[in-house]
Amino acid sequence: MLIHTEHVDDGLAILRVSGRLQHASGLHVLLDACARQLSEGRHGFVIDLSKSHAVSYAGIAALVELAARLSRATIVYSGMGVRLRRRLASSGLDRGLRIYGAVPEALKAPELQELRLCKTRAVLLDQNPGGPKSCTTDILGAPALCRVTDQLGQFGLRRFIVNLEDRSAIYPEFLAANPRLEEKLLLSLQDTDQCQDNQPRGLGSAATLKALQYRHSCFSSDVIVQGASVLTDLNLADMMQRHRQTNADMTIAITRSRKTGAAASETENAGPTGRVTCLSTWPGDAAAGVYILKPWVIDLIPDTRSATIEDDLLPSLLAEHCNIRVYEADFAHFDTRTWRDRFAASKWLLSSGQEHLRPAGKEISAGIWAAQSAQIARGARIDGPCFLGRNAQIAKGAHLLGTNVIGAGAHVSGKTVLRDCLVSRDVWIRSGSWGECTVFQPDHAFDYRFPATENQNTAL
Repeated sequence: MLIHTEHVDDGLAILRVSGRLQHASGLHVLLDACARQLSEGRHGFVIDLSKSHAVSYAGIAALVELAARLSRATIVYSGMGVRLRRRLASSGLDRGLRIYGAVPEALKAPELQELRLCKTRAVLLDQNPGGPKSCTTDILGAPALCRVTDQLGQFGLRRFIVNLEDRSAIYPEFLAANPRLEEKLLLSLQDTDQCQDNQPRGLGSAATLKALQYRHSCFSSDVIVQGASVLTDLNLADMMQRHRQTNADMTIAITRSRKTGAAASETENAGPTGRVTCLSTWPGDAAAGVYILKPWVIDLIPDTRSATIEDDLLPSLLAEHCNIRVYEADFAHFDTRTWRDRFAASKWLLSSGQEHLRPAGKEISAGIWAAQSAQIARGARIDGPCFLGRNAQIAKGAHLLGTNVIGAGAHVSGKTVLRDCLVSRDVWIRSGSWGECTVFQPDHAFDYRFPATENQNTAL
């Protein structure tokens, strides 16, 4: 029996078994191969048996014992022939094994996805330096930053660097109220100074990366950079795999669903191989605000406080003829700094069905979620997905259509019709009110589909 090992991403390895697996001694060979990978930090294994042409009952016992012995590892099996599967099924031993078809199918197993980027660092950038903190905004009962880290956590990312400002007194209270989030974050205090209008001015996105590297030596391998308020279902593991296969210095995520106009011309500049050779216009909404960088490119960032990835780092890389790639795919992308995207993100979460992104509270009816102490009076009508925050109340005679989010402590009176609305915390909507695509705040309301000068950071 021979074992050929292939490394996949950070935490996975494929062990391709060839030859005969007919003796109990095969267990020790498999254990030794897995032990070497565990010592290198890999805890997920795909045992590929597609080239193992003879497996006896002793070999089957070795496969079962391997999974039992390595309880701290995640083991899945692929490539089993029909005869081997029949033997496992007849013996009843297949009940405790994770068995998939081919290797690509096995690698997509959720239990392995959670290990793919377990050694990768991720930086979540505050994209609103000096302003209100949209990453602390409530999205269906949890802060936006919690939603972002939970989504990234499905790929094995467990620790995140988040840049802060020294004027952000909100963060100690915010983290104290979210202990689960506090365990994940490595906080970096960001320097700020004053602009001419006496408003605090923080570091740009690229300048933040340079400060983290020069002051703390944070990055020694590929680093993921994403906005702290950006919620997306982008397959980061696949993007990282493409980044490494092309040996890219920088990879930019582009979503096809928003690719229009300037974005279309931008990806044409990337060419058929996905390599960017010139930059005529930035792709606007099509750019998801997600990047993967090699750590050495940080040296090319200009020594200015306002340096950003789009305006400063990208031109510097092009000037040096670096390998810049575009990762283009269909994925949802929401920037929760805007009310329009905040509503879209809420609608997506209510219909996504993803366990790690489920709304707070309980699903009391199909698509209707209610947090603790929320009340819906008999005679109230809710047609469509809806979320009610803590202590929210829907009175008799109220009618909710489409997707609606009712903030904690809010009250919707009777004879009220709401369609696709966001009701802020502690807002009382009087009887006879009507709203469509409207954000209701304590002292005003506005249509989130259009740019507004109102404060767009009130928590829902």
